[in-house]
Amino acid sequence: MEWIETVPDLTLPEIATKLEDAVGYRPPPSVVHHFFKRRGVTRKKKTAHAAEQDRPDVARAGGAPGSTPSPTSIPNASSSSMKG
Repeated sequence: MEWIETVPDLTLPEIATKLEDAVGYRPPPSVVHHFFKRRGVTRKKKTAHAAEQDRPDVARAGGAPGSTPSPTSIPNASSSSMKG
């Protein structure tokens, strides 16, 4: 468990590889998952997504930069500007 305290973003396959290097046995990632689950260890990867939601420019825009627009912001094909 020292590895995940040192590098909290390790993936289950990366932990399995470290085990192989340390003890000569590489368990499947599912075994690593169950090991942590039985011990009540929960981990979530840190992402920039949550921090972005607090930015004023994102709050004004109503979504993350680069996100797809909502269906209400797409002009309807039957609008008067489309008629010829």
